[in-house]
Amino acid sequence: SPYDAKNLGHLGYGTSADIVTSQDFEVMISDGKVVRPSDGKIPERVAFIQCAGSRDENHLKYCSSECCGNTMRQISEVHKIDEGIENAVIYKDIRTPGHMEYFFVGVQREAGMMMTRGEVEKIEANDQIRVLTDTVITEITGQPGQFKVALDGAENIELTIGSIVQATGWRPYDAAKIDNLGFGQCQNVITNVMMERLAAQRGPTGGEIVRPSDGKKAE
Repeated sequence: SPYDAKNLGHLGYGTSADIVTSQDFEVMISDGKVVRPSDGKIPERVAFIQCAGSRDENHLKYCSSECCGNTMRQISEVHKIDEGIENAVIYKDIRTPGHMEYFFVGVQREAGMMMTRGEVEKIEANDQIRVLTDTVITEITGQPGQFKVALDGAENIELTIGSIVQATGWRPYDAAKIDNLGFGQCQNVITNVMMERLAAQRGPTGGEIVRPSDGKKAE
């Protein structure tokens, strides 16, 4: 189930109708439109906040694995609906492994968007939504001059945004409730979240994939 965005106070969910979750946004684009919920007008710019609650010691400590690919797909849909809407993505890392990497590159080329790595410090919702991040711009894609970006000091970036989409993390379903798949009955049947921890360099095995039953390397 999606992580409750109300727990992420610094990201402003609930302070403006124009700050929505990726699930809310999915309903919108499924109807073939991209508008601000507050007034029904088309936003000039939509910002996607990645890892909203994921990879966060205070919320979900793991990567939810599907958020990056889902955001790329939603940006592609925005482009199909209205090519005039600008897209900005603020991310910790983009994780689109395998064939999804080709899709990611394709979206970058076709949709014309800005991408920047950073941690969102806070989102303010007054007359216009402002996103404040502690980041250094590493790359801007899209047409020069397309984005109005104001730098504050040497390392802060401020974006004025029409709508915000929070790519919230997911809480895993309790695998023990699926009896026929053997979780909880066999030590070596694990969930994708457990696999994520095993594969992490800072995890219990230093990134080496081993069998939980005997600690030997999995073939």
